[in-house]
Amino acid sequence: MKQFIALMGIIIFFSMFSILPTTINGRFTVLEADSSKFTILFQVNTNAGTDDLGGATFVFGFDTSAIRFPNSPIKDIDYIFHNFSSENYSPATVTGPMKNIIWVNIDLPFIHNNNGTIVAASPYWTDVVTINFDVVDINKPKGLSWFHSSPFWGIYDADNTTLWGTGVFEGNVGLVVEVQDGWNAVSVPGINPDGQGVNIWWPAKDPASSVYKMLGAAYTPVTTTIPGEGYWMKHIGDNVYNTGDEWPEGGIQIIPNDPISVAAGWNLIGGYEILVATSGLTTTPPGLITGIIYSFSDNYQIATTLEPGRGYFVKMSGAGQINIPGGLAKENTELVDYFNKDWGRIIITDNTNRNFTLYAVSEETDLDFYELPPIPPDESFDIRFGSGRIAENLYGENQTIEMKGIAYPVTVRVENLSITLMDESGNNLNADLKPGGIITINNESIHRLLIQSGKSTTLTNYSLEQNYPNPFNPSTTLRYSIAKQSKVLIRIYDIIGNEIETVVNEEKPVGTYKLTWNASDFPSGVYFYQLQAGDFIETKKMILLK
Repeated sequence: MKQFIALMGIIIFFSMFSILPTTINGRFTVLEADSSKFTILFQVNTNAGTDDLGGATFVFGFDTSAIRFPNSPIKDIDYIFHNFSSENYSPATVTGPMKNIIWVNIDLPFIHNNNGTIVAASPYWTDVVTINFDVVDINKPKGLSWFHSSPFWGIYDADNTTLWGTGVFEGNVGLVVEVQDGWNAVSVPGINPDGQGVNIWWPAKDPASSVYKMLGAAYTPVTTTIPGEGYWMKHIGDNVYNTGDEWPEGGIQIIPNDPISVAAGWNLIGGYEILVATSGLTTTPPGLITGIIYSFSDNYQIATTLEPGRGYFVKMSGAGQINIPGGLAKENTELVDYFNKDWGRIIITDNTNRNFTLYAVSEETDLDFYELPPIPPDESFDIRFGSGRIAENLYGENQTIEMKGIAYPVTVRVENLSITLMDESGNNLNADLKPGGIITINNESIHRLLIQSGKSTTLTNYSLEQNYPNPFNPSTTLRYSIAKQSKVLIRIYDIIGNEIETVVNEEKPVGTYKLTWNASDFPSGVYFYQLQAGDFIETKKMILLK
């Protein structure tokens, strides 16, 4: 990232009885830059030279691998700054910094007509706030750029009787986009003055791989880009693309945020120059979005916001348009509406620390809502149930887990769930995992896991399942569930009711269990096995054939 001064014109319209345009500009001035600290002064001005700035919000980005906001900022926490250039100014706040984005909020009170306002006098630049960054890597350029256009810009008169109406950025906008080694879902939020070719937008893309847009379930190569579309792009190495470095220092040209045309099924789209909440997206006709919206960086991730420069997967019930809301949204990663906290979880992590969580539903659920987008290109990391979903009903139904692009060894951990996990043959992997259980898979030939059945740890009923196999010779598996901690007895009886063996006699906590009964010492015939746990008693029949 090159160190630069970003200037951006913003047209603010008078909202009273006449239209009287005023342009407000913002810029960064570097005050100090050494091996430990990078200090910038944020300044504003108006072209008239006499207008008062009463409140505004400025959003800019920075490269987190070069500099970082100090003290490890916590999301949704306001950080207060008091270092204006005049003693009468109220403090600004940095609100909930996230990733490589900072929001500077200036909300100055109107007291005695002039206290707490910023007057842009000659040469019109007025100091607003100084922000210090910690240097992360002295060898990387430390710069900042305008990140989003904002409808929260506003100019307020000192006596609070004249209000310049809220406007949006016009012209160009700075852009910062992080990409990772391998496949990324990306987009272009506007017009690059150097051109719209894929090599202009991402000069370090893999030259051996095409950039693809998605048409239905097919990927079609493209050489030029269009705002509103999303793309698969394979990159060589990690990088932070930024205006002033790979892209023109003057910024990316903003275009109208027109509705995005989409087809039935999965679509790969891109947003525009502003950060918007996925919950705010609407469609024409209404109600076409049918499931979770996903992004892709290393693997599929649930998207709660649309960020400029990234691609997003949206499934539609029919053809129509996606309407982008006009306001900025702060990042929200709450997923409580998607996954019940009582659902079981299967967390799969590979040797490069990439991980993905699958969910086991424990109630009547519209499983189609949890369909994942199409499998990513080539050997990208991808974990999903055989149904193509991120959530499935494992209780009483056999399912598979498909693993693609993983680096071995792979660990599988379960939470709030008990399962039996096998490979396709049952010879290389056959393990019971209870809540908190972990297994490591070293065999690189295992790409598909079989889940024979699963039970939630929030069981409400006792049960005794039919043995398998049945008939058997000489061993069979018995499976049972305990709804609350109980003294458990499992006895085996012959055809005339004589007890021939007690295979379980102990206190057990809530959960699902299985055991193997070996009948090598008994003759062929009909046998009965009985579960007794507290007041619960159940008996089933099995057949031994030698």
